[in-house]
Amino acid sequence: MSGAVHDLEAETLPGTLPLFPLTWVLLLPRGHLPLNIFEPRYLNMTIDALGQGRMVGMVQPRQPQPDPVADTAELYPTGCAGRIISFAETDDGRYLVTLLGVSRFRIVAELEPVGGYRRAGADYDSFTGDLGVDAGATDRPRLIEAGLAERGKLLTELMEMALHEAALH
Repeated sequence: MSGAVHDLEAETLPGTLPLFPLTWVLLLPRGHLPLNIFEPRYLNMTIDALGQGRMVGMVQPRQPQPDPVADTAELYPTGCAGRIISFAETDDGRYLVTLLGVSRFRIVAELEPVGGYRRAGADYDSFTGDLGVDAGATDRPRLIEAGLAERGKLLTELMEMALHEAALH
């Protein structure tokens, strides 16, 4: 195996992933996601990921969260594992990384945090089609449409919360 993302197989994907929950951020298999990492816990996560297969689990909180996402925020059960394919450190200590989406995963259970960041057991069994030669067959338009529909629901909830808050004042 050359270590290229397209060479990954379900058996070689990590059973434990560091989680990077971000509101409104969606990584799909074969998609690229540039990230500007500056929070200490996610700087730790990046260092650890670089030393352990370069994999990070991107997942969204169930309720929109201001940055930073709270450690107690409930997360959607499905995320996408991304592999760090580029890395740079800035003069002010931030990390600029790009993730390449590898495979969706389900969170089996959250584990004890390490270095301040969340971790979870990951199950890829329902998403084996995300890997290999047929990975390009992933129905990206349907996934994007579903993501946009979910965002619409979340925006509606945010608006209702803001209106309710404004009515209280």
